[in-house]
Amino acid sequence: MLQEEHFPVIRVSIANPLKDEVCAAVGITREYMEEQKNICRPLLIAWTEFRRFHDADYWVKQVLPVIDIALRRPAAVVLIDDARWLNDAVMIKNAGAYLIYLDCPVADSIQYMQDKGLFGPEAASIAKSPSETTMGKHLDMFDLVIDAPRSKPLNETLNIITAHLEVAGIFD
Repeated sequence: MLQEEHFPVIRVSIANPLKDEVCAAVGITREYMEEQKNICRPLLIAWTEFRRFHDADYWVKQVLPVIDIALRRPAAVVLIDDARWLNDAVMIKNAGAYLIYLDCPVADSIQYMQDKGLFGPEAASIAKSPSETTMGKHLDMFDLVIDAPRSKPLNETLNIITAHLEVAGIFD
């Protein structure tokens, strides 16, 4: 894996501040939220949209300081796997990121959501929502685009990423 072979991978999630805010506002724990994802999802979506309505960069601004601190660590790579909007990706790229887009077919996304307990129109609606499809319309801003169907073994995808980062001199 990338982390074991080359460098520490520091995962930063844009959703963490969202989940923390919602938990604090409604008086629940993160554990409860995770156990009741299907119940909490509409609230998370509404809270996200409310904050983005007032400041489109609100959520990415919450994690930029964390990204900045993480990038100061020697030989560290920050993994942000939930940048869902163009403005998020632009701000992250401007902070010095190397953007990689994993292109997963919508049918695979629907299957993933069904595996997580969402069925029928709800799974299809989420998989086809702008938050899930917007980035795929801006592939030119990414440094690397990888075809990543769920059937592809994770190690194969990681090997492609590692090889590309080595060629790009990211490990130097």
